[in-house]
Amino acid sequence: MLPRSRVPAVPPAVLVLPAVLALLALLVTGCSGGDGQSGGGPPPATATPTAAGARALVSVVQEGSEPRRVLALSPTAGAVTEADLSIAQRVTSDGRAADVPELTVPVTTTVEAATAEQVEATCAYGEPRVRAEGSPAAEVERVRQAVAGLAGTTTDVAVLADGTTDGGPDGPGTAAPDDAAAAGPARQAGVLLRRLVPVWPTSPVGPGASWTVTSVVRVDGADVDEVATYTLESLDGDDYVLGLAVQQVYRAGEVAGVEVRSGRGTAGGRLTGSLGRLLPGSASVDLATQVSYVVDGQVQQVATTVSTELGEAVTPD
Repeated sequence: MLPRSRVPAVPPAVLVLPAVLALLALLVTGCSGGDGQSGGGPPPATATPTAAGARALVSVVQEGSEPRRVLALSPTAGAVTEADLSIAQRVTSDGRAADVPELTVPVTTTVEAATAEQVEATCAYGEPRVRAEGSPAAEVERVRQAVAGLAGTTTDVAVLADGTTDGGPDGPGTAAPDDAAAAGPARQAGVLLRRLVPVWPTSPVGPGASWTVTSVVRVDGADVDEVATYTLESLDGDDYVLGLAVQQVYRAGEVAGVEVRSGRGTAGGRLTGSLGRLLPGSASVDLATQVSYVVDGQVQQVATTVSTELGEAVTPD
């Protein structure tokens, strides 16, 4: 798995919090100004789909200005793009905070097939880079070891032209490599990238439009009701700027032998790209969650913040 920070008061099983959803979210996130609010804010995080992996529900809130048209992913088969995916994370438990050294993973995305209905791509990962400045040497080494098997692996990403998927609950639209040692990091990177793919309404919209995407996502075993609100801040031909605001509510249940009592998450960010690409050319998303766990009969609050950046690939010196 991608590395998490260790907080001594919390068992490792509790700290199985994603470095996405994402988004992903990706993915599984904000509006103009980047504060995650627009007018009265996004709708309550009560999802209509009842199970993780069920098709997301997309609802247009405002159609936007003319001219309006149906927007959909339209990359060309064989197209190749390169980017850097950067992740920084902090976990706080019982007032004690621990930072994970920032991790950057080079990603090469190749569109394998593209039709009017679906896009299939392969994401190949380069040598991860761990930022050593400001972090204890032991933590830097721990992160390096955690992602040591990622370089040279790939994951498959398949989405419908509107950005949704009929995939499974744990990693919608992705497939991990067969190598067990590499499967964890590669799968998590694939899920994170998948949640950065924008979701589009199937009805015509124009600049200023907004729509909600309601779904149930699985956060390392926990089911989470999620409502994401997209705002089309600008549209120039096929080039877009999207604001994104996400609200999450964790469902009570048990994960890895630990009771999840309750939890909430919020995210805000901006995606800039073109309909001719699967992934945005640039993306910046900040996620904050606070989850209550019951460990040995005691309630513990764990707060996590994750900053995710997708941008132009940089060649190290």
